[in-house]
Amino acid sequence: MQTMPDSNEVETSFLYPHGPSKSFSYPDKSDVFVISSEDILTMVNPTTVTGRIYAISPVEITAAQQKSWQRGCDERLGCI
Repeated sequence: MQTMPDSNEVETSFLYPHGPSKSFSYPDKSDVFVISSEDILTMVNPTTVTGRIYAISPVEITAAQQKSWQRGCDERLGCI
């Protein structure tokens, strides 16, 4: 993740699928975006046994959920 302190933005990679899941993967085509650091819920360090499918720890999932709830977001409805 590359940070851009002058603009308060970060360059980040996304895993798929978006939203709650037990496992994730990187897309075939790189999914890298520059977004505001305020839009980051939590930084994760996905682990893998196979090198293809990644898992996020329960602690990381809980941290993201709590930050999402604090912002008034619901996984089904989005942020309100």
